[in-house]
Amino acid sequence: MKKKLFLLFFLMSGGLSGQQTPEFSFEVYFEDAIGNKDTVTVGYDVNATKGIDSVFGEVNLENQSWSQNNFEVFVNAGGSKRSKIQIVKNECSTNWQNTWANGISFITNSTNRPIKVSYKKEDIENVCMNTSFFWADAEPTWHLLQSLNDFSGTDPLNSFHILDQIYYYDFNKKIEGSDTIYAIHFVFADQIKASELLSVSQTKTNETIQIVPNPFTNGIKIANVEFNTEVNIKDSKGISIKYERFGDVIYPLNCSKGIYYISFLSNNKLFTYKILKI
Repeated sequence: MKKKLFLLFFLMSGGLSGQQTPEFSFEVYFEDAIGNKDTVTVGYDVNATKGIDSVFGEVNLENQSWSQNNFEVFVNAGGSKRSKIQIVKNECSTNWQNTWANGISFITNSTNRPIKVSYKKEDIENVCMNTSFFWADAEPTWHLLQSLNDFSGTDPLNSFHILDQIYYYDFNKKIEGSDTIYAIHFVFADQIKASELLSVSQTKTNETIQIVPNPFTNGIKIANVEFNTEVNIKDSKGISIKYERFGDVIYPLNCSKGIYYISFLSNNKLFTYKILKI
């Protein structure tokens, strides 16, 4: 009887080398402009590492050639390692700035943009997820693509689009053999600490320029800069937002609470700032 009970416990626990279920995980869905689709899984666990953790089902696919005909997305699991699953260390209770080391990179070989990125709202009902966010490099700075609490409408899928425009949601890319690989990034962040992120300007081009107030409720003012061109405001999906301008104050129209990007030209230079409506 004892042997049977031990065998049952052994099988239920997955054996000595069986897979474990992480503390939290969810699927991220990708679809390119011509309908190709792929899915990866990300999550966190106190025992996870930045590399390949076979105990969570991660498999190193770095020796697998990129498909020349299909759309593929992988997680860059430390160094050049590629996987369809990436579970990182749970640091949800730390300051959001300290979570960058556990950032997750999604890499793809697709040139068919825009690419739609989506996830199920019901899968992210977790405290740590409330201010987790996707971001992309766009020199000389980086851009927030979407926070996971940017819910919109009644669609069970929350989504945003990766565009192919200079200075706006631009991919950072690298050459891997004969393939051009594009990447965006994701980081788990704590709800309270990550709130600091929402009021930080995401440009390093000119630190004297200010968007005030930020966060805002009605109107915003671009301070310490002279410009005579149109202002462009877009939401996290790349949709242009109409606005009214009275003097030096700009009033975005019919926009709900959330994160937006405001761009304008000054002295032949393009400036892009992240603003938050509350």
